Amino acid sequence: MKKLVGIMMVSGMALLAACGGQSEEEKAAQEQARLDSIAQAEQANQEAEMAAEQHRIDSLAQIAADTTKVDSTATNGTKTE
Repeated sequence: MKKLVGIMMVSGMALLAACGGQSEEEKAAQEQARLDSIAQAEQANQEAEMAAEQHRIDSLAQIAADTTKVDSTATNGTKTE
């Protein structure tokens, strides 16, 4: 039984050693992919913020235009009879 456990342990270690870790190139590629993903997320966030700011500016311009239209149609407090 002890020999069987020893053989299993040795074969398990051999299996792990055969799989090995990642090469430096694979690690570098994964890190670059992670950095690219972060950059894309930041770019998308900036674009969303810019779009929201543009929407706010457009809304304010529309309010100003509507206010001007209402003011130009007002009678300036004079009565017409």
